[in-house]
Amino acid sequence: MAGGDLAGGKTFRAATGAFICFEDEAGVPGRPPKGRTWGRRGITPTVRVPGRSRGRLSVAGLLCFKPGLPARLCYRLRRHTGRKDERRSLGESDYIHLLDGAHHLLKAPLIVVWDRLNTHISKTMQALVA
Repeated sequence: MAGGDLAGGKTFRAATGAFICFEDEAGVPGRPPKGRTWGRRGITPTVRVPGRSRGRLSVAGLLCFKPGLPARLCYRLRRHTGRKDERRSLGESDYIHLLDGAHHLLKAPLIVVWDRLNTHISKTMQALVA
């Protein structure tokens, strides 16, 4: 993988002693998934699920690597209850707390690889990284 343009800049990571961290996020609804089953012809089977939707759960995680050390997983959870004017995903402050927590836990600089989500490239995040 080190051939060509891939894996360039290994000397910077080695010189700083940084962890290479890959970040991603996901959301999970609180409702159980729909299932299918067999039934007699003309009679649709129904399955009752007690309770109602419990909102939504969002998680963002950092998978951190450094040669010679085991991989580390840092994550942040947020439960959304579905109230009015409540954000349905993780915000800038959640990502800031995730990066600060990982930096505090690993006690080393971080090289973060992430997608171009709008909260990742906002002015607040750019100021934090700078």
